[in-house]
Amino acid sequence: MNTKQFSQQIQQVTSPLPGSIPYCYDYVFSVKQQYNNAKLIDFLNNSVPMVSNEDWLEKISTGNLKVNNKLAKAEMKVISGYRVSHVSGERIDPAVNPNITLIYDDAQLLIINKPAPLPMHPCGRFRKNTLITILRNAFHPADFKITHRIDANTTGLVILAKDKQSATKVMTQFEHRTIHKEYLALVNGIVEKDNFESKKAVGKTVIAAGARQLCENGVEAHSIFEVMQRFPQLNQTLLRVIPKSGRTNQIRLHLVDLGHTIVGDHHYHDISALEDNPMSYDDDQLFLHSWKIRLKHPATGELTTYTAPVPEKFPDFSL
Repeated sequence: MNTKQFSQQIQQVTSPLPGSIPYCYDYVFSVKQQYNNAKLIDFLNNSVPMVSNEDWLEKISTGNLKVNNKLAKAEMKVISGYRVSHVSGERIDPAVNPNITLIYDDAQLLIINKPAPLPMHPCGRFRKNTLITILRNAFHPADFKITHRIDANTTGLVILAKDKQSATKVMTQFEHRTIHKEYLALVNGIVEKDNFESKKAVGKTVIAAGARQLCENGVEAHSIFEVMQRFPQLNQTLLRVIPKSGRTNQIRLHLVDLGHTIVGDHHYHDISALEDNPMSYDDDQLFLHSWKIRLKHPATGELTTYTAPVPEKFPDFSL
């Protein structure tokens, strides 16, 4: 399909946004090993702390909470692997930017330029206003496979596969780190070194609002940075970023640690802001862009580079 046809299909299913119409949602989650033989109410309070104890008790008393499809009692014991479910009240998703544009399309791959804010898949406050939901609505019965992820507030290239075999081949390249990725990051302050890097590990523990922290005992992470242009009048620097690993919030965390927070990244600039705010912003304010990706095509094996246009919000710079 061409870019015009693609945009028309997207517009048809996002006017209005699918999550803007009130709906109820079935939540289903499994009991993890750490809660084996715990009381149901203790499991709920500890594993989903953002819901109050009173709300959980109300769901149980009204029959709106089941364990393995059977009515639950607060004091019952749960076993690892049990499925706990409940139905939400009427809700709507936060608004997102639906202006997804096409970069490349063939029988195996769909490569798009993701706008912001737009989460990749259903999670947290977002169930219908997500990239994968919009694409599947627009191009049903196509079943796109996510091969990698970028943050809801990061713009740029996303590679989706159209079949399991292609997905496996692309994901294997990501796992083996043979795919070359480049990001653009506009950061606060004038960076002195032309080239630098960070190898600080990212913690596995999810903290407030779904954020992460750098941690000595975390998972290995490696980011390489190159100054592309300095803007003294703005007190900002444009960086080319090459992530050699793909940890959650890796680039943002490394730059915070280096003293050069990404412009618009208010959460990591002020970690106390996480306590009362979700990690996803309400508008396109984060200056982090998935700019280039080079990979072997899953069908032909040809090494190809794809590029997403630089968002207009970035200052003009010379390549």
